[in-house]
Amino acid sequence: MRLATTLLLALVLAVPAAQAQPRATPTPAVAAPTEAEMAIAREQFRRGVTAVRAERWEEARDAFGRAYAISQQPLALFNLAGAQVRSGRLTEAAESYRRYLDMPLDGPAAAQRDNAANALAEVERTLAHLQVQAQNLDPADLLRLDERVLDHALAAQGVPADPGHHAVTVRRGTTDLARVEVQLATGSREVVRLQLPTRTPEVAVGVGPTPHPPGGDVTVRRRGVLRSPWFWGGVGVVVVGAAVATVFLTASAPPAFEGSLPPGRVTVQ
Repeated sequence: MRLATTLLLALVLAVPAAQAQPRATPTPAVAAPTEAEMAIAREQFRRGVTAVRAERWEEARDAFGRAYAISQQPLALFNLAGAQVRSGRLTEAAESYRRYLDMPLDGPAAAQRDNAANALAEVERTLAHLQVQAQNLDPADLLRLDERVLDHALAAQGVPADPGHHAVTVRRGTTDLARVEVQLATGSREVVRLQLPTRTPEVAVGVGPTPHPPGGDVTVRRRGVLRSPWFWGGVGVVVVGAAVATVFLTASAPPAFEGSLPPGRVTVQ
């Protein structure tokens, strides 16, 4: 089943400088982006919007990802999530939408909160879930779903995964103990059962590898400074929904959205 998605590209034609949002206070432990870095982030954002218009989703995802990594701007993250959905990275998109909804949002970013919540719900309905039940799994064994390291306890309960083909592997020290390939359907729940050999006493007393940290992938969140915030709301916004439309937002009061929505044309005042 294909995920129903919508691309909404909102282009603000003019926004007075007085409407700029106040800058957020940076986390003291993290250096704020420099002006040169923010210029790079803005350029990456523009490239992402250009790629969206051409439906080059991998390119859009990479560009929005770089823009967000530098700027920590909420709308860069919002666009990244939409591009992740359209390029099939649903687990990443779900995490991006959750992170977006956890942010303090105002202005153009706050206006997209409901869209982000709806998109997250749609993505979660589409995700597959996989349980890995492994007999004799040692705490030091490295359990992976493709390249993603899985926490043993969470894997036994079930973890979200993108629909499609995957490989579950178990590595003990330098040896691959098991590899199972699985095809996950949209919204499916599958179980992989593995029978592993027990660890020998020689390995158990300290010859084995250093245990991997619990929790799998670690995401480091950095809170940046909002510089030229009009830019992020003014260049473009990607929204996931039910149909495809292109919408243009003017700065007139009240704001008007105008664009094409099959089967006809729609204007919303």
